[in-house]
Amino acid sequence: MERQKWKTMFQNLLELSSAVLYCFHLFLHVFTTIFLLYITFWTEYWPIVAIAACWMFYDNKTPNRGGRQVNAVKRFPIWKYFNDYFPIRLIKTADLDPRKNYIFCTHPHGVVCTSSIAHFILGYSKASELFPGLKFHTATLNINFYFPLLRDYVLALGFVSASIDSLMFLLRNNEGGNVINLMIGGSSEACYTQPGDYRIILNKRKGFIKIALTTGCSLVPVFCFGENDPLQLMFPKTDSILGSLQDWFRRLTRVSLCFPVGRSWLLTCVPKRTPMVTVVGEPIDIPKITEPSEKDIEYYHSLYKEALTRLFEENRHQYVSYPSDTKLIIVG
Repeated sequence: MERQKWKTMFQNLLELSSAVLYCFHLFLHVFTTIFLLYITFWTEYWPIVAIAACWMFYDNKTPNRGGRQVNAVKRFPIWKYFNDYFPIRLIKTADLDPRKNYIFCTHPHGVVCTSSIAHFILGYSKASELFPGLKFHTATLNINFYFPLLRDYVLALGFVSASIDSLMFLLRNNEGGNVINLMIGGSSEACYTQPGDYRIILNKRKGFIKIALTTGCSLVPVFCFGENDPLQLMFPKTDSILGSLQDWFRRLTRVSLCFPVGRSWLLTCVPKRTPMVTVVGEPIDIPKITEPSEKDIEYYHSLYKEALTRLFEENRHQYVSYPSDTKLIIVG
């Protein structure tokens, strides 16, 4: 009995450590910058930074050419306990043909895309088991590839650039089997991360429809129930110093500067242990149109919006604690 107790405590510690390590990634850019500056100006190891910078420029096309996944990084042992911390589940509603390419249109963004990264980046997910023959890539902002050393870690995890060239390169692969996981609302949607109603940005996001039409890939609506619960955001007043800093940083980098609140104010970056369920909807087949018109884009955008709403309504009663009080609200 005592042995089982210690085993459970150790298991909980590993799960907590994995969650803390994950949320540490929020500040990885800051720590990387400080580390590189320190190495460059205060140590004799500055050639390492110089070599890393040269490699970054030499290797600058990789984020736009399918990336460079490294299984050893994706399957780092601590990530084995990450899904169990919350826990996180992945639900499939339809089979996907591995001969086709897909865009997984994922909502909501949340603070750090916890569900999405757990399923489509980290190596202990059931995604490959549920969708055999498919290779998953997650699109991210180009700024993540402008930091020496950090960029190689981001690439190793399976991220690719969210640029049009990058998406086209993967989706035009005639052999099929590529999945691009795209956070449709982007970092701007992170600012709506609050428990209760799900507020997403969709109406003004039409670029993914044009890409799907141009390449003929299928769109798959994906909804992450519970994504907004582990971490919420502290919202500073717009006329405050923090509010001005947040707005300036978002305009400068296209990244929302978040002030997350997790289990408590003292443990602000430790996420709450709340369950999350990601439901992958049925694919929407899109015809290939070399030069789609605005009418074409509007039509398939409305078709996608209907499919996403239907996916939410069909599953909220099963995966939401208070379904009658929880709505999907499109805010932009």
